[in-house]
Amino acid sequence: LRVGARLAPPKLVPTGKVLGFKVVERGCGHTTPPEITVASIGGSIQSKEVAKGRIGKDGGLDSVEADVPPEALDFADAVNDLILNVADPKDNSACGTLAKVVPILEYRVESV
Repeated sequence: LRVGARLAPPKLVPTGKVLGFKVVERGCGHTTPPEITVASIGGSIQSKEVAKGRIGKDGGLDSVEADVPPEALDFADAVNDLILNVADPKDNSACGTLAKVVPILEYRVESV
């Protein structure tokens, strides 16, 4: 006899709000804090600056802070199509990579 039932995991869906940003590749060669812009794949969001990066002594991207009010980070239906761009450094020859940032999204439980 098997007792109990297997429950499916809850279904989570993005609300459209970006809570913050995560650096997934530091890159190198930045001499000033780079601008972080957001756009959407479908073009419903035109490129706009949303954050500034903080750089380390080696010119790599250490962290990102939003420089717009939280309501400006609500992208509604376009949240799955976001493209975050980090301004290119003047010279990244020391490491050969570019910094990369991903959004930290807010989710809500749709069903259990």
